[in-house]
Amino acid sequence: MKKVFIVGGTSGFGLSLAKKFHADHEVTVCGRRKISSFNAIVCDMLDIKEEIFREHKPNIIINNAFDKKDYLKSYQGSLNVLRNAFDYFKNRNKGIIINVNSISGINPDPKDPDYAAAKYALKGYSDSIAAESFQRNIRIINLYPRAMATGMNVGRQDFNELIDPNEVAELVVALTKTQSFYTSSIQFDRIKRS
Repeated sequence: MKKVFIVGGTSGFGLSLAKKFHADHEVTVCGRRKISSFNAIVCDMLDIKEEIFREHKPNIIINNAFDKKDYLKSYQGSLNVLRNAFDYFKNRNKGIIINVNSISGINPDPKDPDYAAAKYALKGYSDSIAAESFQRNIRIINLYPRAMATGMNVGRQDFNELIDPNEVAELVVALTKTQSFYTSSIQFDRIKRS
């Protein structure tokens, strides 16, 4: 059975991913709180080291952590998770890393430059290691969704029109199973309902 390790998997989109993967994967979630549904580790994204991945032996690592109250920590944390996941998979010469980014990582939002900068940094680092990852059989999938209907966006007037995280999670699970093509970046936009 394949193993998935989700950093930022105890709520929101990360929890949606954990539930979708749980059907045929062993799932470990890491976040600010312990949840009983999965093997859960209470850990800060800045404390993630390669050793934690070696201990749990995942085939897939999902980099989903974000602290909307501390953008600098989010910037440092997401890069820390990516670096350590990459080092872990380099030693195995295979693996899948999924970075949950944002459309702001491609098209910065002038209303929230700190958020955009944190997400843009994750994109830049991923792009910088793309050639080496391909040579080492490490798939890095970067997701760039617009706002999803999760707790992070509760209170928005258009909340009912935001992207359904469960639908995105289903697609992510399917992408990890593909054998005949390589996917590196996917943008998700919402459908405007009339």
